[in-house]
Formats: sequence, C-alpha cells, structure tokens
Amino acid sequence: MRSRFVLVGLAAAILCAAVTSVAAAETPCKGIADGKDVCLFTEGTEKTATTFPITGKLVGSAEPLIQAGSTTLECRSGPLTGTLAAPADGVTAEKLTISFSACLIVGYSECDVHPFTFKATGLMTTNAAIKLVEEGAGPLSEVTISGGNCFLSTFKAKLTGSQTCKLVNMEVEEVAHTMTCLPTESNLKFRGGASQLQLKETLELGGRKWSIKNS
Repeated sequence: MRSRFVLVGLAAAILCAAVTSVAAAETPCKGIADGKDVCLFTEGTEKTATTFPITGKLVGSAEPLIQAGSTTLECRSGPLTGTLAAPADGVTAEKLTISFSACLIVGYSECDVHPFTFKATGLMTTNAAIKLVEEGAGPLSEVTISGGNCFLSTFKAKLTGSQTCKLVNMEVEEVAHTMTCLPTESNLKFRGGASQLQLKETLELGGRKWSIKNS
C-alpha cells in the first residue's frame, strides 16, 4: 500500500493514539486519580498500573505526505511501535516510534531520501485526542536527503514541535483503532519554517480488544 505525508517544510514524522473508551457508557473510570481525564479498558475491564505493547501500520487514504513548497515527499512504509501505559493518573503512549522507509521526492528520482524515524511521547486527553511531543531532548525526527544531481543537494534537518492526532470511535472496544493526524493540528518546525504532518495508522494492543474512555 502506498502512503504519503504533509509537511510544509520537508520532514517527517509521524505518529500517533488518542482518547475515549468502551465498557458501558454508564460505567465511569474508577481506578484513576481524581481530576484526570481518561482511562484504559481492555476486554471490558478498566486497567491501571499496567502497560501494553502497541503496534501500528500505515492505512487508508490519508497517506503520509511531506511537502516543502512544490516539493512532495512520499513514503510507502511506516510501521509503528511503542507502549500504551495506564498509570493511576490517566493514559499515555510512550516511546512511540514510526520507522519510515521506501521514501522518494515525487518527480525527482535523482534524490535519495534516507529511511528515518519519528519518535514521540503521547498524552491522551478528552475528545479522543492524543498530543504527540518530543521524547526527552528530542527532536521528533531527522531527515537526510542526498544525491549527486539532487536539486536539494545533501542535507540533514530536524523536525521539532508537537502534533495532535485523533482516534475514531475510541469508546468502542475493538482490536484495532485508527489514529489520524491532520495538518490543521500541526505545531511543527523543520529547517526553521512551519511544517505540517498528515498521517493515518491502525493501532493494536497485541490482539486485545481495547478502548479509551472519558472519566
């Protein structure tokens, strides 16, 4: 399957999980601390003090697309790995890594786009949203382009900032949930300029049915 991104500065990235939950609408989150927004359910049971491995793959029509002016970068592969954690104070996505490969600049076969990774930590909030931020000292990603005849010449640049993504139907307990990141929710910088990311990934917790619920 072919995938693309949208980045107005040229760079990459993404990934992402979000918010809402399952297990009977009349059953509120009971195991999390007061004042926190969301909780995690798997197989109909609320989970706290627990972590689960999370995996994902590129899907759908919102193909990853990185754009710098009239220049478009496409990637055909972007598997995701990480951990979904349910401490007593909510739900977080930790050590999220999207590994992009088989990338190219549309119309410029002489340019080589090296495989790159997007690394982030995600905080689940209400309204099925997850905010992806830099992990530790960052950056979110670093993109290298080379090629003797490439119009961009050889360079390496960092992607920094944050990206808010959404999970559809997160209150419904399912094996897979789709995380969608839109350019309108980007707060990113690449080579000093504003950038945008568009990305869609299907996320799974090792075959378990899961959901994220508002408290």
